[in-house]
Amino acid sequence: MATQNAREAANLARRIDENLNKICRAQFGHILTPAEWKALPYATRREIDKQARQQANQSGSKG
Repeated sequence: MATQNAREAANLARRIDENLNKICRAQFGHILTPAEWKALPYATRREIDKQARQQANQSGSKG
């Protein structure tokens, strides 16, 4: 059971990362470096992260 939970958490994290990359490519034309990400205003980072998490949860619940 713990292994399955860890696997699900890893899959969710992977989907969040993929969605962050897609959102950044769409908005900025490339995947942001860690320095570029940190240079964004906090509210912008929070909103992008929120979008990525929502999309990851939606895609996870379909499967």
